[in-house]
Amino acid sequence: MKEATRSAVNKVIWPTSMKIALSGVPPPEFSAKVNGRIAPVGTFQTNLGALEYFYRLAGPLELNDTTTARCVGVTERWMVCEPGKRQVAFEVLFHFVNPLLQQIGSPVGATWNISAMGVFVFDREGRICSYDWDLRRLGLVVEAAWAPLYQLVGGEAVFNEQLVQFTCQAAAAFCTGANSQYNNQADCEKFLRSLPVGNYDSADQDNLICRSLHAALVPLRPAVHCAHIGPSGGGKTSVAMSSTTSRTTVLLALLLATALAGLQQAAASADPTAPVDAAHMRVQPQSEWQDRASGYFPDNLGALEYFYRLAGPLDINDTTSARCVGVKERWMVCEQGKRQVAFEMLFQYVNPVLQQINSPVGATYNFSALGVFVFDRAGRICSYDYDLRRLGLVTDSALAPMVQLICGPKKIC
Repeated sequence: MKEATRSAVNKVIWPTSMKIALSGVPPPEFSAKVNGRIAPVGTFQTNLGALEYFYRLAGPLELNDTTTARCVGVTERWMVCEPGKRQVAFEVLFHFVNPLLQQIGSPVGATWNISAMGVFVFDREGRICSYDWDLRRLGLVVEAAWAPLYQLVGGEAVFNEQLVQFTCQAAAAFCTGANSQYNNQADCEKFLRSLPVGNYDSADQDNLICRSLHAALVPLRPAVHCAHIGPSGGGKTSVAMSSTTSRTTVLLALLLATALAGLQQAAASADPTAPVDAAHMRVQPQSEWQDRASGYFPDNLGALEYFYRLAGPLDINDTTSARCVGVKERWMVCEQGKRQVAFEMLFQYVNPVLQQINSPVGATYNFSALGVFVFDRAGRICSYDYDLRRLGLVTDSALAPMVQLICGPKKIC
């Protein structure tokens, strides 16, 4: 299964990926009934969907193309396979290069990496039948990669207009007859310009980025993908509230107000004459954590705080702050001898305020955590790396009723 995983992933390297995409034949590593999702790109129910999203987006469709970015290498960061589970968890880095930026000698470079972390599930014949993985921080990576292109073409607005033209040209060339989406080029341009631009962290939302991504897939199967670049989105664009500076400010203010209220409650209930107990001010590490446990945090106290402090209020009497009330294991893979455990967990949260007012959208939500723990020889966690999947979208949805509650139906704050 590991070798099948490596083989499937290494075929993302261009031009192998191009040949697979044009062939319309899924590689032998995939089951005919494969399904799964790649966040934040989308969910796919067929092996042709897997074929297109794995391989079509890895580079141009023409061998003579000298301007389009393409994947030129893959580096395996880690891989875990537990016997008997038919699952392989992994993280790989896809190395991309943009020939155009190479040609002009871009001062910020012409290469970048996209990290993919997730799991393949295999059937009894040893073929991939399901998958679920994240392209980590994809929005930030793509923004950094596109920044020199903005400068090259005359600014971000000009670049976004090129995305509009690219998408409308694809619609005109391939989406005809029963697959037609727009009356003419002008209608297409007008509609796309009316959308929020979005970014690649919201590539499955109702925005321009989503439609320009699908425009690259239209030549492969117009009957499937034309609807995805049209006004309806064809089920591939989810309507989500777009973040704005004013809205973000409101949400931050709410969070800060809640945190300050919790601290004020804790301070008011404390005995000022009592001796300071360092364990209350900074809780000591649990036995599961090695003294030098690290991730993006330099010490185990950082690990402690980011794992546990942000899971709820600091006051047991707090009846307003959201808190974690349960954990559900989605999957876990542990390979003997590697001292690594890969996993995905759902942290289940509840907001008491929304419970009290019987919020019509509910008072609960889930954070999905996908990643890996590494253990030392004593069996303690010494390193970790995980993502809170689609955190921005989850938090926006969770806080939206709070914004309405405080700011009113028109969200005027």
